[in-house]
Amino acid sequence: HIIINMHHHDSLYEKPSQQKERFLSQWSQIASYFKNYPDSLLFEVLNEPHGNLSASMWNEYFASALAEIRKTNPTRVVLMDVADYGGLGSLSKLALPADEFIILSPHYYNPFPFATQGAAWVPGADAWLGTRWYDTEGERQTVANEFSHALHFSKINHVPLHVGEFGAYSKADMESRGRWTTFLSRWFEEH
Repeated sequence: HIIINMHHHDSLYEKPSQQKERFLSQWSQIASYFKNYPDSLLFEVLNEPHGNLSASMWNEYFASALAEIRKTNPTRVVLMDVADYGGLGSLSKLALPADEFIILSPHYYNPFPFATQGAAWVPGADAWLGTRWYDTEGERQTVANEFSHALHFSKINHVPLHVGEFGAYSKADMESRGRWTTFLSRWFEEH
């Protein structure tokens, strides 16, 4: 499967009301261009909505973009990211449109001090250098606890989950990254 994803739309994050018409026009054009492609092509409307694009605005903008997409792609699968950078914490703010071809796409970079240690784009991340992942029962349970609401949301709303991004930055030690990635990959597959 291939996912066409709108990424780093900084002008939309900064001035959403001024960029809404442009954003919807972009999706209208993308959808029209790819309308005859096979079902293995998916659309992801916007990566990690954040900034001045609030959660309530994101719900509205996603629904509007989906309406544009549905004009030419009535059954194409469309991925919906979660507001506030795609994290699980904003799942409760999400308003799913009534559409059977949506997949929810949260991102996962937790525990944050482990996954982002030393990352230049995260203020204070150098203080976390040396944080390890040991793959203990407690660490595994934390993942399960953090995803419990998402799994429940998925079940009651009949919407599949696709963890669109997860990873640990390269400044974490390789052994910890290997344990973390292996556990998460198998856990995501299981659920």
